[in-house]
Amino acid sequence: MSVLILSKKNPASHPYQEWLAGAGPLFLLAAAGSRPKDPSGWAWSEEFAEYNRNGAVEIRAVRLGQEHKVRRVVSLSEADVVRAARIRQWLGVPGQSVESALAFRDKHRMKTLVSEAGLAVPRFRAVDCVGGLVDFAAEVGGPIVVKRRSGSGSVGVRVLADRRAVEQWAAGLCMGPDEPWGLLAEEYVDARLFHVNGIMSGGQVLHAWSSAYVQPPMKALEQGRPQTVVMLSAGSETARVLEEFTASVIAALPCVEEPTSFHAELFLAADRTVSLCEIAARTGGCGINDVSQLAYGVDLNLCSARGQAGLPIGLPPRHAPPPRGLFGCVLLPPRAGRLMHLPATCPLSGVVSYRPRLAPGATSVGTPSVSSAAAVVLIAGATPNEQVERMAAVERWFYGLARWHLPAPVRDDDARREASSR
Repeated sequence: MSVLILSKKNPASHPYQEWLAGAGPLFLLAAAGSRPKDPSGWAWSEEFAEYNRNGAVEIRAVRLGQEHKVRRVVSLSEADVVRAARIRQWLGVPGQSVESALAFRDKHRMKTLVSEAGLAVPRFRAVDCVGGLVDFAAEVGGPIVVKRRSGSGSVGVRVLADRRAVEQWAAGLCMGPDEPWGLLAEEYVDARLFHVNGIMSGGQVLHAWSSAYVQPPMKALEQGRPQTVVMLSAGSETARVLEEFTASVIAALPCVEEPTSFHAELFLAADRTVSLCEIAARTGGCGINDVSQLAYGVDLNLCSARGQAGLPIGLPPRHAPPPRGLFGCVLLPPRAGRLMHLPATCPLSGVVSYRPRLAPGATSVGTPSVSSAAAVVLIAGATPNEQVERMAAVERWFYGLARWHLPAPVRDDDARREASSR
């Protein structure tokens, strides 16, 4: 059996050759910078510039698949979910179908199917013109959220409070009336955002655990605040309600036949009503896989890669408590400017791992996405509240020591003198 791997992941933390040992020849098509430096052990390895939009990836995949009788296709990134499904369809091999992939990627299709199954979702509408957006805002009568139907990482998500905000946002969209917008408008939900992570297969949940965002990713991104994941106590009423709802959502969507990781984001209202924010057929970001490995010893990416390759995986019982305790993760975003200093280690209580991601001299414009981080910190806590308290202490400690230099703004007269000297 030959296996084709599509990857944007860091090869150091995604050792496919180790994970898929015994699967047969491995063929790797990677984003630029994501191919291992040592090509030995690969039947084929190649990297592609502009990976997300490069049609040469599919062309090469089909050619390799046909010439070398590829029998499985493995992908771990959101950008590859539909691409991998189409390659499987072209090659006639098992794995997530195009129908299933589109249901997990297209938020309009996803929410339509979930709503038709009788599960709660915020009011939503696909919008491709200003009139449709204005009409939906008037129908909702309150704040709305606008996002890309195939977006991820809260990039480009906007909360529009009223009609004036809608009109101002649409005026700056720079989209022609005959161009497809590819956007989804949703009713804004004033509720806490949770997520459930785990492994699914055949329309069922094999393994799951629940966690919460201290602050919604979209709001944290807007405010330049840390992205935080707090693990809930297994068996708590909140975890039970969230995991039952997630299982119903997965059953409502075209099933993913092979064991594959998932990341579901859910709203939990004050009256305990759960509704779907969105669900993805891949491992969540913000340190979720790190938390999974600490708490359960389960590497969600490893399990997903092996499952998609048709190899056996080992998982704890579905409702088992984490044998190693509760953990959380903090992504500390960079400030704008040039980094002058980061602390090398973190001495605070409960810190399991402190990993700086930037080196002095690095420049940044702030926080362009939820995964942007100057440092990543993993924290142990006996309860969710203890995790939150320790995260707050880490945030105060980190920004009290880290230093960025923000260049002074150029005055108008300085700019004119510089321009005249060219």
